[in-house]
Formats: sequence, C-alpha cells, structure tokens
Amino acid sequence: MRKRLIGVLVLGLVLGLCVQAEGIVPRLINHQGRLTDASGATVPDGDYFIHMSIYDSATGGNLLWQENQTIFIKDGIFSQMLGSVTPINLPFDRDYWLGTKIGADSEMIPRQQIVSSAYSFRAETASYALNAGTATYALNAGTGTQGPQGIQGDKGDKGEIGATGTTGPAGPTGATGTTGATGTTGLQGIQGATGTIGAQGPQGIQRTTGLTGAIGPQGIKGATGTTGPQGIQGTQGLQGIQGTQGLQGI
Repeated sequence: MRKRLIGVLVLGLVLGLCVQAEGIVPRLINHQGRLTDASGATVPDGDYFIHMSIYDSATGGNLLWQENQTIFIKDGIFSQMLGSVTPINLPFDRDYWLGTKIGADSEMIPRQQIVSSAYSFRAETASYALNAGTATYALNAGTGTQGPQGIQGDKGDKGEIGATGTTGPAGPTGATGTTGATGTTGLQGIQGATGTIGAQGPQGIQRTTGLTGAIGPQGIKGATGTTGPQGIQGTQGLQGIQGTQGLQGI
C-alpha cells in the first residue's frame, strides 16, 4: 500500500551537530515525522524499511547521498538519525533536496528542499531550515549536545489557496482525423404547399369558317335482297254480330 509522510513534529528535522569530547562534529540529521497510508490513516505499529536520499535538484538531478534503515514506527510516529549508517559528506554549499522511500513504494513526491541562511556544517554555530511548503519543518543546531525532543505542536491553520497561474499558450493544432462513415439517409421531408395557379393566357385568334364542300355523287343502288320467310299465320278473328231479320212480304 502506498504511504505518505504528512505533518511532522516540532523540530521534525534537526541537524545534530553534537560536539564530542575531541571536538569532532558528527554529521547526523535527526529525522522525525508521522507516516500514513494513501487514505490518510496512520500506519500500523511495526518495523518499516526506509530509504533516504539527498539530491541536488527538486526532480531528477544527481543522487549525492543515500542510506537504508529499518525503524520501528508506533502510532505513525517515527524518528531516525540520518548519517548513522552512511556518513553525510556533503559541503552544504548549494541547494539540496531530501527524498523518502518507504518499503517497496516509489519515492514520495515532492522532495523536501533543504534551505538555510548559514548553509554549512560548522562546529560552533549553524542554522538550517527545511521548507516543505508549510513551514512546519525546522532544522536548528548549535554548540553543545542535542537537546531532548520537544512536544508535538498544534496543527497550524490551513494556508490560503494560491493565485491561479496564467494560462499557458495553446498547443499546436492536431492533424485532421480521417473522414467518418457516411450517415444514414434522413427521412423525406413534408411535401410543400401547392403553388398558386398562374394567370390565364390570352385567347387565341378566331379563324373564319371554311366553305361547305360539294355534295358527292349518289352511290350505286344496291342489289335486291332475298325474300324473307313467311310470317306466322295470325289468329282467326271473332264472328261478326248477326244482322236483324228483314220484314215479311205482303
């Protein structure tokens, strides 16, 4: 599970310039902080492998120092002395950035820049600050042995949101994509209204009536047709009324 380093203790990163009896200054950094998982929950208690690195750039750059340690973390709080395995033999005459890697995770980003007003390892006096963007890290040292760890301070107020940066220039226009497939034919539109009837054209010129033609010659008389069949005999008529009897002679 990916882990992250969040808010640190007061004096969360302390340069231990502890003067030993023979006057030699050990180059040790007391690194303290709180470790959570990606969701912000405190990691379980236990031993954790931590790989620390110092670079000469915020990204990329040259790896100048590195060290591996296995430390016990309780309630998410850890403390380690950097340089106790591999001495930190750097002149501290330039800007440096501290990188942190937990277990198999990749290195945390961003790296923490180490900046100071008096930027050197010196035996008598030295003053360093580690700026992590929230000013909750401090790195101080002076003549004498390292003092006890201080109590954790209250969480500072959330800083204001910075101003929005200016919009960058527009990128070049990309290449024209291939022509898409032809879409399906749309539905036939509604038939338009019938147009108005045009004006009637002018009446044509009337022509004169032609002369009556001559009567043609009479045709040849046709042949007499055959006699038709005899008709059916009609029914006998009714008998006439009998006349009155004549007068008797004298």
